[in-house]
Amino acid sequence: MALIYLGSLTVGTLNPRWAGDSGALVAKLNVDLVNAQGAVAALNLTPPTIALSLDVAQRLVAGIEEAIALGVEVPSLSVQVAAYTAIIASINLQIADISSIDQSAGGIHAYAYDGQANGLGPALPSALPGGEPADHVNALVLATSLPASWFALGQVIKTA
Repeated sequence: MALIYLGSLTVGTLNPRWAGDSGALVAKLNVDLVNAQGAVAALNLTPPTIALSLDVAQRLVAGIEEAIALGVEVPSLSVQVAAYTAIIASINLQIADISSIDQSAGGIHAYAYDGQANGLGPALPSALPGGEPADHVNALVLATSLPASWFALGQVIKTA
């Protein structure tokens, strides 16, 4: 039956995997972003020039004619560009969300509790469904007096 101090932590050290996971996720999103931007660039066709191979043009026309003959709708380039533009916007939002979390926000004190519910205070037994004061509980207590740290913590776990 003890409240054990685990240390003063940052948002990033609350979950040791967070820094690596978020870095890997941002890296993957950046690859997706480059791929989507490349697709948009490929779809932004310019008028044919001498450099455009006649063979490539003939194969393109043949492919479109074949698709039309099979009843396949050929999507317009503007629809494809719009779709990729939406994908790029979504990826940029995800990167911004991940990057906005202040992983360095410190001053978060962590405690582990193992004991009777009423040993942690009178509010705990009444907060647990069917909880009795003598029930055994385990709890993780995160406390901070810094509003910025509380805000950053709320970006990672539910605080309200």
